[in-house]
Parts: sequence; C-alpha cells; structure tokens
Amino acid sequence: MVTGGGKSAIFSVPILILREMARNPRLYPDLPTRALPQGIVVMPTKGLAANIVLESNKFDIPAFAYCHESITEARKTRRNLVNEIRERKTWNVVCVDPEHLRDKAWREIAAYELYRANILYGCVDEVRLINQWGANFRPLFRYVGPFFRGRLPSSTSIFALSATLQPGSATKSVCRSLGLFGNDFFLFRSSSQRHNTQFIMEPLQNGVGGRIFPQLFDYLNSRRKAVIHCRTIDDVLRGPHRLRHLKMYHSLRSSADKEILRLVDEDPECQKQLAASSNPDSAPRKRSETVKPLEHAKTLVLTEKVCYNAVINGIYENPPLDTSTLDCIAAGRRLPCSLCATRNNTSLVFSAPAFSPGVELPLFVHPPAADPIATLDKALRLKKEREHAESAERVRENGPPGRT
Repeated sequence: MVTGGGKSAIFSVPILILREMARNPRLYPDLPTRALPQGIVVMPTKGLAANIVLESNKFDIPAFAYCHESITEARKTRRNLVNEIRERKTWNVVCVDPEHLRDKAWREIAAYELYRANILYGCVDEVRLINQWGANFRPLFRYVGPFFRGRLPSSTSIFALSATLQPGSATKSVCRSLGLFGNDFFLFRSSSQRHNTQFIMEPLQNGVGGRIFPQLFDYLNSRRKAVIHCRTIDDVLRGPHRLRHLKMYHSLRSSADKEILRLVDEDPECQKQLAASSNPDSAPRKRSETVKPLEHAKTLVLTEKVCYNAVINGIYENPPLDTSTLDCIAAGRRLPCSLCATRNNTSLVFSAPAFSPGVELPLFVHPPAADPIATLDKALRLKKEREHAESAERVRENGPPGRT
C-alpha cells in the first residue's frame, strides 16, 4: 500500500474494536474478547516509533516507544518498564526495535500469563528491512519471526506492513522469515503509486563530498516546506544548517526530534529539514567488505530513458498494469516525471504560500568563489608541512644525517 495510505490503522482499529467489546460484552456474547488488548509493533527507527505513538495517542490509544532513551529515563526515575508492560495497565501498543526485542526483558514479558492472555498481535512495520538490513547491517531483524512464533501464543495474529516490498523473491523471503507459508496467511497488495508526487532525477553537477550544492538552490529558495534526505549524518552536517529556516533531523538528536517535527509542521520560518536517510546503503561498512552489485530494480530506474513512473510501477506490479506501465502523458498523470516533462516541454510551477506579517527570510546564495592565490598558498603550506613531518619521521627512524 502507498505511503500515507492508512497502513498504520491496523495498529489501532483492532484495539478500538476489542475495547468496545470489553465495555459492552452483552452486545457481543459469542465473540472472543480481551479485557486489555495488547499489541507489539517492531519498528526499525526511533523516529517511526515516535510517530506511531503520537498517532495512536490521538485515537486515545496509549502507546509507548521502548527504546534506549525511554529505558534510560525509566531507570533514572526508578520505573519498572517490564512490570508496566506485562501488567497491561499503562499502554495498549508498545513499539520496540529488533535489538531490544532480543533482551531478557521481553522474554519475561512474553512469558507472563496475564500478558499472554491479552496479547492481540505482533506486527513488523517496514518489513522489507528484514531482507535489506537483516543480512549484515542489523542481523537481529531476522530474530523477529522466531520471537513471534516461539514466544507469543499461537492465537496471536502476526502481520507485516510495507509500502515498497517488491513482488517475487523479496516477498517470499520475508514470509519465510516470519513463518508464513503456503495457504496459512493472506497477502494483500495494492498500488504504491504516489499521484501527488513528481519524480525528478538529475545528474549531480558537484560532488557529494563537498559543501556547495547549487542544484538545491531552486528548492531552497522556493519558500515551500521541504525535506532533504541525506545518505549519512555527515552529509547532513555539511549542509547549510546554521541558517534559521533549516533544521537537522537524525538519530543523534532524538531529544530534539519532536520539536523539530513540530517546527516543520507549524513554524513558517522553518521551511527546510535535512534528514539522515534510513537507507541501509548509508550504513558504515568495513573496508574489507565486498562491494555488492547494484540492485536490479535500481538499475532499471537509473537506466530508464522513457518514463520513470512506468518502470517503477512495473517493478512493484502496481495495478492496473495496462495503464500504470504507460508513460505519464499517455496515462494522464497530473504530475509527470522529469523524463516525460522534458520530452513534452511541460513545466510545473508550485506557488509558495504567503508568509505571516513580519516574517522575512533571506534567500540562499552561492558562496563566493575561493581566492585562487589563497588556495595556492594553502596548498604550498600543506605540502611543506607534510614534507617537514616526513623528514622528522626519517630522523626518528634513522638518526640525524651523517651519523653512523
């Protein structure tokens, strides 16, 4: 299902239904119920878990993110999270990452009879990461399935969600990891097309290792809200984040992340957000690690010459294929991809919303070019310093010249 299509409702709807049944048991005499229904949601990142907690609380469903920060805070205040979770008196939904799910604490929770009598489901969000991260980056993703099958009651519903899980071998691998075989489960697949998103691909004109990104100026000066995803936190730090209408968002700023998201939503002066990507390709790797070939699907997109949307729809088999695999013009898409827009001389202009009175933001400008003489002087100085260091190293190893 497409991102934003309502997948997360599956966390909330069963809880709401069972709470209603528990309040009015006479209306549902022949249906099984649970007094205090519980759900476990395995989340890959703290940011996603925090969002689930926020959205669940809006529906009056108490939810909790079981992560390093919350565990540390509980220890400081002498709270026993294990007891609070298994006694089911505080939260209906608990979000946890695969690494903490492996802890002894969760074995104790899953073995507690009162908790087992009320556990409703075990869910894996962004389940595609079992394949992508489970191999090397975060291998405990492959522990989630065995935990659900071996630690939770057999009556517990097990389900998984993803907006971008490819059909075929990727789906089969995830199902095997979760113990979903044959006709013992249902697979629901809907279109992942984003009709409100324009897909644009442009070749870089400057290296990603620098500090100048002139291709971003059109987006930075559009006066519209935007999120700029970066491969690594280092890339985020090299952006022009000191300006007041940019904010950084990454895992090392967890204490400030809620405020940053609020500013992006509500503050007209905070227009851009630089976010570190959760893509597994951005994970640190050992130098000796063998470089893996580029994924076939990415190769298809990078080499496409006619329509990006058509090839992406073909990769994910988005229905109906007879129209989804047509180019943007033939399919009548409101926002054509950059290939179709260029081929048909189509230019899209998105107007910026008006600022509040008194709000004025400076435009981003290209930094002045470096002085060539100063650059040369710096290079010569560095060369001399390097030669001096090498000479000093030789003296330490061999002694002063002329000494035998």
